[in-house]
Order: sequence, then C-alpha cells, then structure tokens
Amino acid sequence: MNSNATICQALIEGLVREYTDAHQTEYCIKKDGSPTSLNPREVSLITYPSIMLLVDKEARQLGFEGSQVRFKIEPHGSRPFPLKADSEPKLPMSVLLPFVLEVCERELAKEPVLSKVFENAIRTVIPDFTLNQTQELVASEDFGVHEPA
Repeated sequence: MNSNATICQALIEGLVREYTDAHQTEYCIKKDGSPTSLNPREVSLITYPSIMLLVDKEARQLGFEGSQVRFKIEPHGSRPFPLKADSEPKLPMSVLLPFVLEVCERELAKEPVLSKVFENAIRTVIPDFTLNQTQELVASEDFGVHEPA
C-alpha cells in the first residue's frame, strides 16, 4: 500500500507534468551556476516539503488539524532547499489532496520558480524570511508541526 507522502508526491508529479505540457513550461534549478532542467518527478521530490508546509498552513486556516507533518531544517543536506518533511501526513487523503491541488495550482502552475515555493513555505513559520537568509537557517531537529503566522 502506498504511503500518504507517496500519494501526495505522485499528485504533485502529475500536476507538474500537466503544467509542463499545457504551458510549455520548464522547471529548472541552478547547479554549479548553470540552469539544469528537471523532470516532473524531480520537481515533486524537491518541492514536496515546501508544498506540505503550505498545505499545513491552509488546512489550519480552514479549521483542520493541518497535515501533521513534522518538518526539519537541514542546511547542509544534498537537497537544493534545506527543508525536510520528516513524517507522513496524517489527514485523511480525501481532506489532504484538495489542499495539495490548491497549493500546486497557486505555487507551481503559473510561475515555475521553485525557490519562491520554498520561500513562501518558510514564511509560514518565519514571516520576514527571504531567500538570502537560506544560509542562515540553523539545523533544527524539529522545525515543527507549527501554528502558521
């Protein structure tokens, strides 16, 4: 049986594929100073923690318990952004997936800038955060199941 995280990542991947095809969009990330194209699977893996943090905020704003995902900051990891989702979403999928869809539509469909998705996600916890502060993020064992700003 698939985990909730796997199901959410598959939805993100499918939506990214749809956005790429429909809008002739390409998602890239800079590696060694040069833009590198990403396939939908790579985009889903990179953006999953940020999207889930945004999902958590929206679910809480509408009176749900949030995704119940625990997040960590790992500034020296191998991922492009230091945010890590460290547990499974615990909301029922029938509640969770519409939030994932909404966040993807807002964050990925119109502007394929993955760093903005990360920045918007971190701002739910640190409201005045900017991308230049990414290097200043300190490793955290538990960035939280949080109460968004």
